[in-house]
Amino acid sequence: MENFFQYGRKFQEQTMKAYPGEIENLPVYPYLDAICSELKKSPSRFLLLSAETGAGKSTAVPLALLRNFSGGMLMLEPRRLAVVNCAQRVSSLLGESVGGTCGYVMHLENRRSEKTRFTFLTEAVLSRMIQSDPSLEGISVVVLDEFHERSVNADLALAFLKEAVLLREDLYVIVMSATMDFRKLEDYLGCSRFEVPGRLYPVETEYRPGVSAARAIADERSRNPDGTVLAFFPGIGEIRRTKADLEALGTDCEIRILHSSVPPEEQREILRPSLKPGIILSSAIAETSVTVPGVTSVVDSGWMRINEYDPRLGMERLVTRRVSEFNAVQRKGRAGRLGPGRCVRLWDKNEPLSLDVEPEILRADLMGVVLECAEWGNAERNGLSWLDAPSEGIWKSCSFSLDMLGCIKGGKISALGKACLSVGLHPRMACVALAGFAVNRREESLSLIEKYSEGSSLSKMNDALRKRIWERICNAGVRFSVKDF
Repeated sequence: MENFFQYGRKFQEQTMKAYPGEIENLPVYPYLDAICSELKKSPSRFLLLSAETGAGKSTAVPLALLRNFSGGMLMLEPRRLAVVNCAQRVSSLLGESVGGTCGYVMHLENRRSEKTRFTFLTEAVLSRMIQSDPSLEGISVVVLDEFHERSVNADLALAFLKEAVLLREDLYVIVMSATMDFRKLEDYLGCSRFEVPGRLYPVETEYRPGVSAARAIADERSRNPDGTVLAFFPGIGEIRRTKADLEALGTDCEIRILHSSVPPEEQREILRPSLKPGIILSSAIAETSVTVPGVTSVVDSGWMRINEYDPRLGMERLVTRRVSEFNAVQRKGRAGRLGPGRCVRLWDKNEPLSLDVEPEILRADLMGVVLECAEWGNAERNGLSWLDAPSEGIWKSCSFSLDMLGCIKGGKISALGKACLSVGLHPRMACVALAGFAVNRREESLSLIEKYSEGSSLSKMNDALRKRIWERICNAGVRFSVKDF
Protein backbone atom coordinates (compact mmCIF):
# COMPACT_ATOMS: atom_id res chain seq x y z
CA MET A 1 0.00 0.00 0.00
CA GLU A 2 3.04 2.32 0.14
CA ASN A 3 2.45 3.89 -3.29
CA PHE A 4 -1.21 4.49 -2.51
CA PHE A 5 -0.55 7.05 0.19
CA GLN A 6 2.07 9.00 -1.74
CA TYR A 7 -0.48 9.84 -4.44
CA GLY A 8 -2.53 11.97 -2.04
CA ARG A 9 0.56 13.87 -0.86
CA LYS A 10 1.86 14.50 -4.38
CA PHE A 11 -1.36 16.07 -5.61
CA GLN A 12 -2.63 17.62 -2.39
CA GLU A 13 -2.73 21.15 -3.87
CA GLN A 14 -5.00 20.19 -6.78
CA THR A 15 -8.61 21.26 -6.28
CA MET A 16 -11.64 21.61 -8.53
CA LYS A 17 -12.54 25.14 -9.56
CA ALA A 18 -16.17 24.54 -10.52
CA TYR A 19 -18.76 21.76 -10.50
CA PRO A 20 -19.75 20.08 -13.78
CA GLY A 21 -23.06 21.35 -15.10
CA GLU A 22 -24.46 17.79 -15.32
CA ILE A 23 -24.97 17.57 -11.54
CA GLU A 24 -26.93 20.83 -11.11
CA ASN A 25 -30.27 19.00 -11.17
CA LEU A 26 -29.35 16.52 -8.43
CA PRO A 27 -31.17 17.14 -5.10
CA VAL A 28 -27.84 17.14 -3.23
CA TYR A 29 -26.29 19.83 -5.46
CA PRO A 30 -27.35 22.97 -3.49
CA TYR A 31 -25.91 21.47 -0.30
CA LEU A 32 -22.47 20.30 -1.49
CA ASP A 33 -20.33 23.12 -0.14
CA ALA A 34 -22.38 23.27 3.07
CA ILE A 35 -21.73 19.55 3.66
CA CYS A 36 -17.98 20.15 3.41
CA SER A 37 -18.22 23.18 5.68
CA GLU A 38 -20.09 21.18 8.34
CA LEU A 39 -17.50 18.41 8.13
CA LYS A 40 -14.64 20.86 8.68
CA LYS A 41 -16.44 22.35 11.71
CA SER A 42 -17.24 18.98 13.34
CA PRO A 43 -15.39 18.69 16.69
CA SER A 44 -15.09 14.91 16.28
CA ARG A 45 -14.24 15.24 12.55
CA PHE A 46 -17.12 12.85 11.77
CA LEU A 47 -20.31 13.82 9.93
CA LEU A 48 -23.49 11.82 9.24
CA LEU A 49 -25.02 12.54 5.85
CA SER A 50 -28.61 11.41 5.50
CA ALA A 51 -29.70 11.35 1.86
CA GLU A 52 -32.69 9.52 0.45
CA THR A 53 -32.64 7.42 -2.68
CA GLY A 54 -32.06 9.51 -5.79
CA ALA A 55 -30.30 12.41 -4.06
CA GLY A 56 -27.11 11.85 -6.05
CA LYS A 57 -24.78 11.62 -3.05
CA SER A 58 -22.50 8.88 -4.42
CA THR A 59 -21.84 10.93 -7.57
CA ALA A 60 -21.78 14.51 -6.34
CA VAL A 61 -20.17 14.31 -2.87
CA PRO A 62 -16.84 13.10 -4.35
CA LEU A 63 -16.77 16.23 -6.54
CA ALA A 64 -17.47 18.43 -3.52
CA LEU A 65 -14.65 16.86 -1.55
CA LEU A 66 -12.23 17.30 -4.46
CA ARG A 67 -13.16 20.97 -4.52
CA ASN A 68 -13.04 21.64 -0.77
CA PHE A 69 -10.26 19.36 0.54
CA SER A 70 -6.66 18.72 -0.40
CA GLY A 71 -4.94 15.34 -0.27
CA GLY A 72 -6.35 11.96 -1.17
CA MET A 73 -9.87 10.70 -0.48
CA LEU A 74 -11.47 7.28 -0.15
CA MET A 75 -15.10 6.18 -0.54
CA LEU A 76 -16.20 2.72 0.57
CA GLU A 77 -18.98 0.97 -1.34
CA PRO A 78 -20.66 -2.30 -0.26
CA ARG A 79 -20.42 -3.99 -3.68
CA ARG A 80 -17.90 -4.31 -6.49
CA LEU A 81 -20.47 -3.20 -9.08
CA ALA A 82 -21.07 0.07 -7.20
CA VAL A 83 -17.32 0.71 -6.93
CA VAL A 84 -16.77 0.47 -10.68
CA ASN A 85 -20.00 2.26 -11.62
CA CYS A 86 -19.34 5.22 -9.29
CA ALA A 87 -15.72 5.55 -10.41
CA GLN A 88 -16.79 5.57 -14.06
CA ARG A 89 -19.50 8.17 -13.45
CA VAL A 90 -17.29 10.56 -11.45
CA SER A 91 -14.45 10.20 -13.97
CA SER A 92 -16.90 10.97 -16.79
CA LEU A 93 -18.06 14.14 -15.01
CA LEU A 94 -14.43 15.19 -14.67
CA GLY A 95 -13.90 14.59 -18.39
CA GLU A 96 -11.36 11.84 -17.69
CA SER A 97 -10.93 8.10 -17.88
CA VAL A 98 -10.98 5.92 -14.77
CA GLY A 99 -7.55 5.97 -13.17
CA GLY A 100 -7.02 9.70 -13.59
CA THR A 101 -8.22 11.98 -10.78
CA CYS A 102 -10.68 9.26 -9.80
CA GLY A 103 -9.92 5.54 -9.63
CA TYR A 104 -10.85 2.40 -7.74
CA VAL A 105 -9.37 -0.52 -5.82
CA MET A 106 -10.96 -3.94 -5.26
CA HIS A 107 -9.66 -7.40 -4.45
CA LEU A 108 -7.29 -8.32 -7.30
CA GLU A 109 -8.18 -5.19 -9.29
CA ASN A 110 -6.54 -1.75 -9.15
CA ARG A 111 -7.34 1.22 -11.42
CA ARG A 112 -5.28 4.12 -10.07
CA SER A 113 -2.33 6.21 -11.22
CA GLU A 114 -0.06 8.85 -9.77
CA LYS A 115 -2.75 11.41 -10.63
CA THR A 116 -5.45 9.70 -8.54
CA ARG A 117 -6.84 11.70 -5.62
CA PHE A 118 -10.25 10.10 -5.16
CA THR A 119 -10.48 6.30 -4.85
CA PHE A 120 -13.60 4.14 -4.62
CA LEU A 121 -13.01 0.83 -2.90
CA THR A 122 -14.76 -2.15 -1.40
CA GLU A 123 -15.08 -2.15 2.37
CA ALA A 124 -12.60 -4.93 3.15
CA VAL A 125 -9.83 -3.12 1.26
CA LEU A 126 -9.81 -0.27 3.79
CA SER A 127 -8.97 -2.66 6.62
CA ARG A 128 -5.85 -3.72 4.71
CA MET A 129 -4.91 -0.07 4.15
CA ILE A 130 -5.31 0.87 7.80
CA GLN A 131 -3.36 -2.17 8.92
CA SER A 132 -0.56 -0.99 6.60
CA ASP A 133 -0.74 2.64 7.77
CA PRO A 134 -2.95 3.20 10.86
CA SER A 135 -2.97 6.99 10.44
CA LEU A 136 -3.78 6.88 6.69
CA GLU A 137 -1.10 9.46 5.84
CA GLY A 138 -1.90 11.38 2.66
CA ILE A 139 -5.65 10.76 3.02
CA SER A 140 -7.79 13.70 4.12
CA VAL A 141 -11.35 12.28 3.94
CA VAL A 142 -12.85 8.79 4.15
CA VAL A 143 -16.51 8.26 3.16
CA LEU A 144 -18.56 5.20 4.10
CA ASP A 145 -21.43 4.99 1.60
CA GLU A 146 -24.67 3.02 2.07
CA PHE A 147 -23.85 2.44 5.73
CA HIS A 148 -27.46 1.41 6.44
CA GLU A 149 -26.58 -2.01 4.96
CA ARG A 150 -24.46 -2.59 8.09
CA SER A 151 -22.09 -5.15 6.58
CA VAL A 152 -19.55 -6.64 8.97
CA ASN A 153 -16.71 -5.00 7.03
CA ALA A 154 -18.38 -1.58 7.24
CA ASP A 155 -18.71 -1.88 11.03
CA LEU A 156 -15.06 -2.98 11.28
CA ALA A 157 -13.93 -0.09 9.06
CA LEU A 158 -15.81 2.43 11.20
CA ALA A 159 -14.30 1.01 14.40
CA PHE A 160 -10.80 1.29 12.86
CA LEU A 161 -11.51 4.85 11.68
CA LYS A 162 -12.55 5.90 15.20
CA GLU A 163 -9.01 5.06 16.28
CA ALA A 164 -7.35 6.46 13.14
CA VAL A 165 -8.79 9.97 13.64
CA LEU A 166 -7.15 10.09 17.08
CA LEU A 167 -3.72 9.86 15.41
CA ARG A 168 -4.21 12.91 13.17
CA GLU A 169 -5.97 16.26 13.39
CA ASP A 170 -6.59 16.53 9.66
CA LEU A 171 -8.41 13.27 8.94
CA TYR A 172 -12.19 13.51 8.39
CA VAL A 173 -14.91 10.87 7.99
CA ILE A 174 -18.38 11.06 6.41
CA VAL A 175 -20.92 8.28 7.04
CA MET A 176 -23.62 8.36 4.35
CA SER A 177 -26.86 6.46 4.63
CA ALA A 178 -30.53 6.35 3.87
CA THR A 179 -32.95 6.10 6.81
CA MET A 180 -31.58 4.24 9.85
CA ASP A 181 -31.06 4.72 13.61
CA PHE A 182 -29.12 7.98 13.36
CA ARG A 183 -29.40 8.82 17.05
CA LYS A 184 -27.36 5.75 17.92
CA LEU A 185 -24.73 6.70 15.33
CA GLU A 186 -24.64 10.31 16.55
CA ASP A 187 -23.93 9.14 20.10
CA TYR A 188 -21.32 6.64 18.94
CA LEU A 189 -19.39 9.12 16.78
CA GLY A 190 -20.10 12.29 18.78
CA CYS A 191 -21.24 14.21 15.72
CA SER A 192 -24.24 15.84 14.10
CA ARG A 193 -26.31 14.87 11.06
CA PHE A 194 -26.72 16.75 7.79
CA GLU A 195 -29.98 15.86 6.04
CA VAL A 196 -30.50 16.11 2.28
CA PRO A 197 -33.99 15.59 0.81
CA GLY A 198 -34.40 13.08 -1.97
CA ARG A 199 -36.51 13.44 -5.08
CA LEU A 200 -38.60 10.34 -5.57
CA TYR A 201 -41.52 10.49 -7.97
CA PRO A 202 -44.81 8.92 -6.83
CA VAL A 203 -44.84 5.12 -7.03
CA GLU A 204 -48.16 3.26 -7.14
CA THR A 205 -48.09 0.09 -5.04
CA GLU A 206 -50.13 -3.02 -5.86
CA TYR A 207 -50.22 -6.25 -3.83
CA ARG A 208 -50.71 -9.50 -5.77
CA PRO A 209 -50.32 -12.46 -3.38
CA GLY A 210 -50.40 -15.86 -5.03
CA VAL A 211 -49.40 -14.55 -8.48
CA SER A 212 -46.21 -16.01 -9.95
CA ALA A 213 -43.29 -13.65 -10.44
CA ALA A 214 -43.19 -14.40 -14.18
CA ARG A 215 -46.90 -13.58 -14.59
CA ALA A 216 -46.54 -10.30 -12.66
CA ILE A 217 -43.47 -9.28 -14.67
CA ALA A 218 -45.17 -10.10 -17.98
CA ASP A 219 -48.23 -8.06 -16.98
CA GLU A 220 -46.10 -5.04 -16.08
CA ARG A 221 -44.22 -5.35 -19.33
CA SER A 222 -47.53 -5.38 -21.26
CA ARG A 223 -48.75 -2.35 -19.30
CA ASN A 224 -45.73 -0.26 -20.34
CA PRO A 225 -43.65 -1.73 -23.22
CA ASP A 226 -41.44 1.39 -23.30
CA GLY A 227 -40.19 0.94 -19.74
CA THR A 228 -37.93 -1.55 -17.99
CA VAL A 229 -39.25 -3.96 -15.36
CA LEU A 230 -36.83 -4.60 -12.46
CA ALA A 231 -37.67 -7.70 -10.40
CA PHE A 232 -36.08 -8.68 -7.08
CA PHE A 233 -35.37 -12.25 -5.96
CA PRO A 234 -33.42 -13.82 -3.09
CA GLY A 235 -30.87 -15.65 -5.26
CA ILE A 236 -29.67 -16.94 -8.60
CA GLY A 237 -31.81 -20.11 -8.44
CA GLU A 238 -35.07 -18.16 -8.29
CA ILE A 239 -33.77 -15.78 -10.97
CA ARG A 240 -33.03 -18.59 -13.42
CA ARG A 241 -36.37 -20.32 -12.80
CA THR A 242 -38.25 -17.07 -13.42
CA LYS A 243 -36.26 -16.46 -16.60
CA ALA A 244 -37.29 -19.91 -17.85
CA ASP A 245 -40.94 -19.20 -16.92
CA LEU A 246 -40.86 -15.89 -18.79
CA GLU A 247 -39.45 -17.57 -21.88
CA ALA A 248 -42.21 -20.19 -21.65
CA LEU A 249 -44.76 -17.35 -21.60
CA GLY A 250 -43.32 -16.10 -24.89
CA THR A 251 -41.77 -12.89 -23.58
CA ASP A 252 -40.48 -11.02 -26.64
CA CYS A 253 -38.00 -8.61 -24.98
CA GLU A 254 -34.48 -9.18 -23.71
CA ILE A 255 -34.22 -10.66 -20.21
CA ARG A 256 -31.07 -9.69 -18.34
CA ILE A 257 -29.68 -11.01 -15.04
CA LEU A 258 -28.04 -8.79 -12.40
CA HIS A 259 -26.29 -10.97 -9.82
CA SER A 260 -22.79 -11.18 -8.33
CA SER A 261 -22.15 -14.49 -10.13
CA VAL A 262 -22.65 -12.84 -13.53
CA PRO A 263 -19.38 -11.66 -15.20
CA PRO A 264 -18.58 -8.03 -14.27
CA GLU A 265 -18.73 -6.88 -17.90
CA GLU A 266 -22.34 -8.11 -18.19
CA GLN A 267 -23.30 -6.39 -14.92
CA ARG A 268 -21.86 -3.08 -16.14
CA GLU A 269 -23.64 -3.44 -19.48
CA ILE A 270 -27.00 -3.43 -17.67
CA LEU A 271 -26.19 -0.05 -16.10
CA ARG A 272 -25.53 1.70 -19.43
CA PRO A 273 -27.93 4.68 -19.88
CA SER A 274 -28.51 3.62 -23.50
CA LEU A 275 -29.83 0.18 -22.52
CA LYS A 276 -33.00 -0.79 -24.40
CA PRO A 277 -36.18 -1.32 -22.32
CA GLY A 278 -36.68 -4.90 -21.18
CA ILE A 279 -36.68 -7.07 -18.08
CA ILE A 280 -33.98 -7.23 -15.41
CA LEU A 281 -34.01 -10.06 -12.87
CA SER A 282 -31.91 -9.07 -9.88
CA SER A 283 -30.80 -10.03 -6.40
CA ALA A 284 -30.33 -7.38 -3.70
CA ILE A 285 -27.39 -6.03 -5.73
CA ALA A 286 -29.75 -3.47 -7.34
CA GLU A 287 -31.44 -2.48 -4.08
CA THR A 288 -29.01 0.38 -3.32
CA SER A 289 -25.78 1.94 -4.60
CA VAL A 290 -26.52 1.77 -8.32
CA THR A 291 -29.07 3.35 -10.65
CA VAL A 292 -30.60 0.96 -13.16
CA PRO A 293 -31.64 3.02 -16.21
CA GLY A 294 -35.18 3.22 -17.53
CA VAL A 295 -36.96 1.40 -14.68
CA THR A 296 -40.69 2.20 -14.60
CA SER A 297 -41.92 -0.87 -12.70
CA VAL A 298 -40.59 -2.99 -9.84
CA VAL A 299 -41.80 -6.51 -9.08
CA ASP A 300 -40.78 -7.57 -5.56
CA SER A 301 -40.87 -11.27 -4.69
CA GLY A 302 -40.73 -10.28 -1.03
CA TRP A 303 -37.82 -12.55 -0.17
CA MET A 304 -34.16 -11.99 0.60
CA ARG A 305 -31.20 -14.23 1.39
CA ILE A 306 -28.79 -13.36 4.22
CA ASN A 307 -25.76 -14.92 5.89
CA GLU A 308 -26.13 -16.47 9.32
CA TYR A 309 -23.44 -18.21 11.38
CA ASP A 310 -24.24 -21.75 12.54
CA PRO A 311 -22.20 -22.46 15.71
CA ARG A 312 -22.87 -26.21 15.38
CA LEU A 313 -21.09 -26.27 12.02
CA GLY A 314 -18.66 -23.49 12.80
CA MET A 315 -19.59 -22.05 9.40
CA GLU A 316 -21.92 -19.59 7.76
CA ARG A 317 -25.05 -20.58 5.85
CA LEU A 318 -27.48 -18.73 3.62
CA VAL A 319 -30.98 -18.28 5.04
CA THR A 320 -34.02 -17.14 3.06
CA ARG A 321 -36.20 -14.61 4.88
CA ARG A 322 -39.10 -12.30 4.23
CA VAL A 323 -37.85 -8.79 3.37
CA SER A 324 -37.90 -6.09 6.04
CA GLU A 325 -39.91 -2.89 5.75
CA PHE A 326 -36.69 -1.01 5.00
CA ASN A 327 -35.73 -3.37 2.16
CA ALA A 328 -39.22 -3.17 0.67
CA VAL A 329 -39.09 0.64 0.65
CA GLN A 330 -35.65 0.64 -0.98
CA ARG A 331 -36.82 -1.73 -3.70
CA LYS A 332 -39.95 0.29 -4.37
CA GLY A 333 -37.85 3.43 -4.71
CA ARG A 334 -36.08 2.00 -7.76
CA ALA A 335 -39.28 2.66 -9.77
CA GLY A 336 -39.43 6.34 -8.82
CA ARG A 337 -35.96 7.56 -9.73
CA LEU A 338 -36.71 8.94 -13.20
CA GLY A 339 -40.49 9.49 -13.14
CA PRO A 340 -43.77 8.09 -11.76
CA GLY A 341 -43.69 4.31 -11.48
CA ARG A 342 -45.30 1.16 -10.16
CA CYS A 343 -44.33 -1.44 -7.59
CA VAL A 344 -45.97 -4.87 -7.50
CA ARG A 345 -45.51 -6.79 -4.25
CA LEU A 346 -46.13 -10.52 -4.30
CA TRP A 347 -47.37 -10.83 -0.72
CA ASP A 348 -50.46 -9.87 1.24
CA LYS A 349 -50.83 -6.20 2.15
CA ASN A 350 -51.66 -7.08 5.77
CA GLU A 351 -48.65 -9.34 6.30
CA PRO A 352 -46.43 -7.76 9.00
CA LEU A 353 -42.77 -7.11 8.16
CA SER A 354 -39.87 -6.50 10.51
CA LEU A 355 -38.62 -2.91 10.47
CA ASP A 356 -35.07 -3.86 9.44
CA VAL A 357 -32.57 -6.72 9.31
CA GLU A 358 -30.16 -7.00 12.22
CA PRO A 359 -26.55 -5.98 11.43
CA GLU A 360 -24.24 -8.67 10.08
CA ILE A 361 -21.92 -8.32 13.05
CA LEU A 362 -24.63 -9.83 15.28
CA ARG A 363 -25.34 -12.87 13.10
CA ALA A 364 -22.59 -13.53 10.53
CA ASP A 365 -19.26 -15.38 10.42
CA LEU A 366 -16.66 -13.26 12.24
CA MET A 367 -13.48 -15.23 11.46
CA GLY A 368 -12.15 -12.47 9.21
CA VAL A 369 -13.01 -9.79 11.78
CA VAL A 370 -11.34 -11.67 14.65
CA LEU A 371 -8.22 -12.15 12.53
CA GLU A 372 -8.14 -8.45 11.55
CA CYS A 373 -8.45 -7.50 15.23
CA ALA A 374 -5.62 -9.87 16.10
CA GLU A 375 -3.49 -8.14 13.46
CA TRP A 376 -4.53 -4.80 14.98
CA GLY A 377 -3.08 -6.01 18.28
CA ASN A 378 -6.08 -7.23 20.26
CA ALA A 379 -8.04 -10.38 19.41
CA GLU A 380 -10.54 -9.80 22.24
CA ARG A 381 -14.15 -8.90 21.47
CA ASN A 382 -13.91 -5.70 23.52
CA GLY A 383 -10.60 -4.65 21.95
CA LEU A 384 -12.34 -2.06 19.74
CA SER A 385 -15.15 0.43 20.28
CA TRP A 386 -18.07 -1.00 18.28
CA LEU A 387 -21.36 0.54 17.17
CA ASP A 388 -22.90 -2.84 18.02
CA ALA A 389 -20.70 -5.25 19.98
CA PRO A 390 -20.22 -8.52 18.03
CA SER A 391 -22.06 -11.62 19.19
CA GLU A 392 -20.07 -13.09 22.08
CA GLY A 393 -20.93 -16.68 21.16
CA ILE A 394 -19.95 -16.24 17.51
CA TRP A 395 -16.73 -14.44 18.50
CA LYS A 396 -15.68 -17.32 20.78
CA SER A 397 -16.54 -19.93 18.16
CA CYS A 398 -14.58 -18.11 15.45
CA SER A 399 -11.61 -17.56 17.77
CA PHE A 400 -11.57 -21.29 18.49
CA SER A 401 -11.65 -22.11 14.76
CA LEU A 402 -8.77 -19.72 14.05
CA ASP A 403 -6.78 -21.25 16.89
CA MET A 404 -7.38 -24.75 15.50
CA LEU A 405 -6.26 -23.61 12.04
CA GLY A 406 -3.11 -22.09 13.51
CA CYS A 407 -3.97 -18.53 12.45
CA ILE A 408 -3.95 -17.35 16.06
CA LYS A 409 -1.62 -18.69 18.73
CA GLY A 410 -1.78 -17.63 22.35
CA GLY A 411 -4.18 -14.81 21.47
CA LYS A 412 -1.78 -13.35 18.90
CA ILE A 413 -1.81 -13.58 15.12
CA SER A 414 0.62 -16.11 13.64
CA ALA A 415 2.59 -15.98 10.40
CA LEU A 416 -0.11 -18.18 8.83
CA GLY A 417 -2.78 -15.71 10.01
CA LYS A 418 -0.88 -12.80 8.45
CA ALA A 419 -0.56 -14.78 5.21
CA CYS A 420 -4.34 -15.44 5.20
CA LEU A 421 -5.08 -11.72 5.50
CA SER A 422 -2.62 -10.99 2.72
CA VAL A 423 -4.36 -13.47 0.38
CA GLY A 424 -7.69 -11.66 0.82
CA LEU A 425 -9.92 -14.76 1.06
CA HIS A 426 -11.95 -16.08 3.97
CA PRO A 427 -9.41 -17.46 6.51
CA ARG A 428 -10.60 -21.04 6.07
CA MET A 429 -10.32 -20.85 2.27
CA ALA A 430 -7.03 -18.96 2.51
CA CYS A 431 -5.59 -21.81 4.59
CA VAL A 432 -6.67 -24.29 1.90
CA ALA A 433 -5.03 -22.13 -0.79
CA LEU A 434 -1.80 -21.76 1.20
CA ALA A 435 -1.73 -25.50 1.83
CA GLY A 436 -1.90 -25.94 -1.94
CA PHE A 437 1.03 -23.54 -2.28
CA ALA A 438 3.03 -25.48 0.32
CA VAL A 439 2.66 -28.75 -1.63
CA ASN A 440 2.62 -27.12 -5.11
CA ARG A 441 -0.99 -28.03 -5.96
CA ARG A 442 -2.07 -25.00 -7.99
CA GLU A 443 -5.02 -26.40 -9.92
CA GLU A 444 -6.54 -28.26 -6.96
CA SER A 445 -6.35 -25.09 -4.86
CA LEU A 446 -7.96 -22.88 -7.51
CA SER A 447 -10.68 -25.45 -8.19
CA LEU A 448 -11.59 -25.53 -4.50
CA ILE A 449 -11.72 -21.73 -4.38
CA GLU A 450 -14.12 -21.71 -7.34
CA LYS A 451 -16.26 -24.51 -5.90
CA TYR A 452 -16.75 -22.83 -2.53
CA SER A 453 -17.14 -19.29 -3.86
CA GLU A 454 -20.52 -19.87 -5.51
CA GLY A 455 -22.36 -16.61 -6.08
CA SER A 456 -19.20 -14.48 -6.06
CA SER A 457 -16.83 -13.18 -8.73
CA LEU A 458 -14.46 -16.07 -7.92
CA SER A 459 -16.95 -18.81 -8.82
CA LYS A 460 -16.07 -18.65 -12.52
CA MET A 461 -12.50 -17.40 -12.88
CA ASN A 462 -10.96 -16.77 -16.28
CA ASP A 463 -7.28 -17.53 -16.90
CA ALA A 464 -6.16 -13.99 -16.08
CA LEU A 465 -7.98 -13.98 -12.73
CA ARG A 466 -6.69 -17.45 -11.87
CA LYS A 467 -3.17 -16.24 -12.56
CA ARG A 468 -3.60 -13.11 -10.39
CA ILE A 469 -5.04 -14.94 -7.41
CA TRP A 470 -2.40 -17.69 -7.56
CA GLU A 471 0.32 -15.02 -7.64
CA ARG A 472 -1.26 -13.44 -4.56
CA ILE A 473 -1.28 -16.83 -2.80
CA CYS A 474 2.35 -17.53 -3.71
CA ASN A 475 3.50 -14.07 -2.64
CA ALA A 476 1.78 -14.51 0.73
CA GLY A 477 3.25 -17.98 1.16
CA VAL A 478 6.78 -16.79 0.41
CA ARG A 479 6.51 -13.55 2.41
CA PHE A 480 5.34 -15.28 5.58
CA SER A 481 7.34 -18.50 5.07
CA VAL A 482 4.30 -20.79 4.92
CA LYS A 483 5.78 -24.29 4.51
CA ASP A 484 3.53 -26.70 6.35
CA PHE A 485 0.46 -26.92 8.56
